[in-house]
Amino acid sequence: VYEVAAGQAPGASPFLAVGPFEATNSLSMPSAVTAFHLGRTAAAEWCLRDVGAQLEALQKFLSAPYPFSTLMVLYVEDPPTERQAYAGIVVLPARALCGEELIEPTWQMRDDMCRLLAEQWFGVALKPKHTRDLWLVKGAAVYSAWQWSRQAYGEAHNRWAVLEASRYRTLRSSGPARHLPLTLA
Repeated sequence: VYEVAAGQAPGASPFLAVGPFEATNSLSMPSAVTAFHLGRTAAAEWCLRDVGAQLEALQKFLSAPYPFSTLMVLYVEDPPTERQAYAGIVVLPARALCGEELIEPTWQMRDDMCRLLAEQWFGVALKPKHTRDLWLVKGAAVYSAWQWSRQAYGEAHNRWAVLEASRYRTLRSSGPARHLPLTLA
């Protein structure tokens, strides 16, 4: 049972995660990182295999060590928000666990994880007085994650950004919400 209490992050909602969680510490993850999941060890290791490189890159880019002694990544069914960073904890939906056969969700998860890690630094360094000022923490974290992504993916990062922007424009211009046709090559 893990509880994330309000007050650890401005505007955070408290929630309680209950379940038969398994803890995963693997050689592919830094020793201070533990993933808690509902029995999907291989997928957790796959999704978190870049966390060590991300932590190193962010420490170098921000010229500061990771602000906490450990990082817990908690995969839960139906979290209160899609992805959230708290002090030393990242909460993700269980459906975010994917294997190496799914390239696109993996790519998105890596970018999201890096942003959530960067929020750990900026959540400590920047203390907004009002929740309306959270954009500063989020914006700095997004920029830092963007830097890691550019370094890690090179030109492929630019293509991914264009693809995401075109999807967003297509969804916004297509009127009421509906599913777009998807063709696989």
